[in-house]
Amino acid sequence: MPARTSHAPSRPPWCVQGHKNAVLQVQWLPSGEHVVSASADRTVRGWDVHTGQQVKRYREHTEPVNGVGVLRRGPPLVVSASDDCTAKVWDMRAKRSTATLKDPFQVTTCAFSDAGDAVYTGGLDNTVKV
Repeated sequence: MPARTSHAPSRPPWCVQGHKNAVLQVQWLPSGEHVVSASADRTVRGWDVHTGQQVKRYREHTEPVNGVGVLRRGPPLVVSASDDCTAKVWDMRAKRSTATLKDPFQVTTCAFSDAGDAVYTGGLDNTVKV
């Protein structure tokens, strides 16, 4: 019987690891080259989908990050929603957030407008804010 050879990698490149707590949301960037993830470990991370390597780690939130939204057109911008009562805007080309939107309640979800000129957030106060 001939030897059996497997060409399958031990871990597929799309199975990325690095978060230290639950991953709560994942979104594709429009380039198709990266995804971003939100986690209960209080981080937003960027991943190369071809290699599985982490390319960004943002650690400015002080509580779990519930969600991320991605700008569909234009620069590689990401918005994150957190239990620390903030939404933060991140430019994937930079090391720190570019804007912080404060809220009196935990922010559970977020998105950019289609035109990219506004950030929408939703939270525990049962409202959507622009």
